[in-house]
Amino acid sequence: MKRYLTIAICTAFISQFLSATIIHIPEDYPEIQAGLDAAADFDTIYVSNGVYYENIIYPWKYGIKLIGENRDSTIIDGNSQGKVFGMAHVNFEPFEYFDPSWDTTTVIKNFTLQHGFDTGSSGLLIYGGSPKIENLHIRNNYTDNDVSQVTQATTVLVDMNGIFNNIEISENILYGQISNGGINGGGLSLIGELGGTYKNLYIHDNEINSDHLNRGAGIFIHFDWSSVVDTLTLDSIVLENNIARTSDGSNFGGGIYVDQFVNDDKKTLVLTNSLIQNNICRGVSGENSGSFGAGILTRRVDLILQNTIVQENAGVFSNIFGIGIGVNEAYIKLIDSQIRYNIAVSDSLGEDNSAVGGGINILCHQNDSCEVFGVNSSIHHNQASGGGGLYLSGQSQFLIRGLEFRNNFAISSGGAINANSYETINITHSVFKNNVSGDTGGAIESSASVNLLNSVLINNMAINHGGSVYISMIGDYGYTAVHYDNVISQLNSPEEICMSFTHDYSVVDIFHSLIDKNYDDIYNEIPLYGLDSGDTLTLNWVNNLVDVDPMFVDPQSNDFHLQENSPCIDAGDPYLPLDPDLTISDIGAFYFHQDWDPVPGDMNIDGGVNILDVVLMVTIILWEEPNSWDLWAGDFNESGSINIQDIILLLNVILDQ
Repeated sequence: MKRYLTIAICTAFISQFLSATIIHIPEDYPEIQAGLDAAADFDTIYVSNGVYYENIIYPWKYGIKLIGENRDSTIIDGNSQGKVFGMAHVNFEPFEYFDPSWDTTTVIKNFTLQHGFDTGSSGLLIYGGSPKIENLHIRNNYTDNDVSQVTQATTVLVDMNGIFNNIEISENILYGQISNGGINGGGLSLIGELGGTYKNLYIHDNEINSDHLNRGAGIFIHFDWSSVVDTLTLDSIVLENNIARTSDGSNFGGGIYVDQFVNDDKKTLVLTNSLIQNNICRGVSGENSGSFGAGILTRRVDLILQNTIVQENAGVFSNIFGIGIGVNEAYIKLIDSQIRYNIAVSDSLGEDNSAVGGGINILCHQNDSCEVFGVNSSIHHNQASGGGGLYLSGQSQFLIRGLEFRNNFAISSGGAINANSYETINITHSVFKNNVSGDTGGAIESSASVNLLNSVLINNMAINHGGSVYISMIGDYGYTAVHYDNVISQLNSPEEICMSFTHDYSVVDIFHSLIDKNYDDIYNEIPLYGLDSGDTLTLNWVNNLVDVDPMFVDPQSNDFHLQENSPCIDAGDPYLPLDPDLTISDIGAFYFHQDWDPVPGDMNIDGGVNILDVVLMVTIILWEEPNSWDLWAGDFNESGSINIQDIILLLNVILDQ
């Protein structure tokens, strides 16, 4: 019975599709709305060039294709009488809900939508279904909302699972005088299901302006209980010249704002092949005004940028947190991307870090750790009061991996990174070059321990103290304040490492690194000021190369890979994991790949397995801690250590040769 019912339904749909007609506007009907009302399922409506003064309400019908002759000259003008174009499967007064009839056979394309006026969505509303929306220009719409609570006041509101492609949204204004709430999405708001495809969006010159809270002058995104996806991808988008402006409140996201419900599973926003530039968060001077993420702000939503540039965004006249990108309780990963030339403009720059995180600002309290990962990506030429490239704050551990920081500037602290954290800052496989601080911490300033692994620090400068690392206020007890392992550090001034306000005792480790100063130079520079009588400093110095050329490939062009004769190859910490080529770790941010055939059991790395390897294995068991190569070559039983069973297995290998 079910089979026959399905066949009957399919037959009816096919019959309707084959009987579909073509309606021409204005030849058959003078108005687009009249043509839509007259159309049957699967009809096509062609609209000739012209200006149509209408406020469209799309009918609940299947498969209608509404196609303009030319995007720029086929114009639907709302004439400031309401929203220009509405597709909603809900009537609110009285409330009625309809199953959305719009799937991808429903097509709307080749129109300009302009001069809408509404307290909700003034330009375009798509609420439900999965239509195909293509090649629209939505411009010069105005939303005015004077309410006392948060509302979905926006220019374009999309809650669907369809296709949203090749859309330009420009020169729209979203305004509100709101005493307790905010307005969202000067250009576009994506909410609800978020299951659609969003590609080739050009969103520019939109403004969002209220006296309380602005979120997303370009795009506002909200994951909620109805979202059908955990990851939303925006591909090939350009957001530029959007502005969030407040007279007495806060701005969140000059380009993009994204968040999610607190208790939901973690969501992710992915931006690919995109450009976020020249967006502005503009506030006023004073304690009540703040801006967060002039380019992008994400709250509790992980962010991945792939082949994307965030540049030349600005925070103006307010307390500013994250001029390029602001991240709150989330992870960020950069792949083939750049965060560059983002700046703060304020009358209080330099005062108590009023503008922090020129490139990125991360606030993280709730997670065990917050991570910033990079693959072939850089944070450069950004400027702020504190943390020219990156500002970290919160009670979580932070991990920074695989990033290049260069030519960033901080007026007061941390040219590349300023960490105001309670937990250790772990930095690995990263490069710091030509970063400058007007006071302390040319490359890095931190109020907690800094652990640097396989990184490069070159030509960083602080005007006062700590060319590479400056540690401030590390507490009333002693611990390892700075740890270098496999680090290359050269030409940093005035000192390599400086600490202030230390108590009891402090420890600095420099292990298996290449550095242009000797033990005495480093030791004498560290306790520059702030030490109390009786405080002690320990400098642990192990197997370092002093004042040696690391032999980079091309440091002038920021290529810090090693040449094949570099003294840094296989000179790193033998107790760290082996490099991917199964050799002892190299010093520096990038290992040099060696082509060779490692042999299990070859403890002394002479190319063979023999009794000498047994002797070495016995020596390790009796007196030494096995390093990473020892464990790879000799831990036959994969116990995580070298023991008598491994000797027996090694002897079997020798006897079987």
